[in-house]
Amino acid sequence: MLNNMYPLEVMFENEHGKIMKQKVEYEWKPVLCSRCRNFRHELSECRMKLKEETRNTEMNKEQQMGKINQAPTN
Repeated sequence: MLNNMYPLEVMFENEHGKIMKQKVEYEWKPVLCSRCRNFRHELSECRMKLKEETRNTEMNKEQQMGKINQAPTN
């Protein structure tokens, strides 16, 4: 995904009118989170993802507790 934003090679016309292909190397590329689409962090560090996971875990616990509390008594 991020590689599509930063080409590995570029084409250009030189001073003699010939089309040339030049390889491009980058010292550094910014990190882009695939979840929130913000730079400076990866998916594993995304606060939005962590917040969703925490909320889902809490909801699952509440659902499990509800099932236990609703269990029929004999």
